[in-house]
Amino acid sequence: MAAKDKTKKNTKPGIVKTMILPVVIMLAVGGGVGFGVGSFVLAPRMEAAQEQAASDADTTAEANGADTENYATADQKGALDGLAQDIVDLEPITVNLAVPADVLMRLQIAVETSSIVSEGTLNDVHQDILAYVRQLRLDQLRSPNGYLRIRDDLLRRAKVRSEGGVSKLYIRTLVFE
Repeated sequence: MAAKDKTKKNTKPGIVKTMILPVVIMLAVGGGVGFGVGSFVLAPRMEAAQEQAASDADTTAEANGADTENYATADQKGALDGLAQDIVDLEPITVNLAVPADVLMRLQIAVETSSIVSEGTLNDVHQDILAYVRQLRLDQLRSPNGYLRIRDDLLRRAKVRSEGGVSKLYIRTLVFE
């Protein structure tokens, strides 16, 4: 009877064979694969990229000469003067919404304009935005898509009112109370 108990104990696999040994083997294989990929695949690419970046930096430094602090030459500055864009903050707008009437909205907007837009045109844009905002309903602004649609509508109205003088519209603050 004692011989039968010994054979039953020996036939059961231990926890070392069933759980720990496979985990150790998987870790060893994973570590070997990671080392191989890092050493033989990624390392040569990183060295080549570092050499390329160093040669590009040397070429750029040689091209700029001693005047590296001045980023644009006089010829380039003259060419950029005609493309001047100004960002103008419009006066804040505080209005009651159309529905519900007891909700106040404060809106601060900045517009990016070309140099040809006059102060009177900006006032017209401001008044047009004010008229548009007064007829908004709160449910139009609840979703992110509603916010984007309102911003696009405001930009379109500003472009039309300024006859193309406004290129971008930035909503600085939008607060409901």
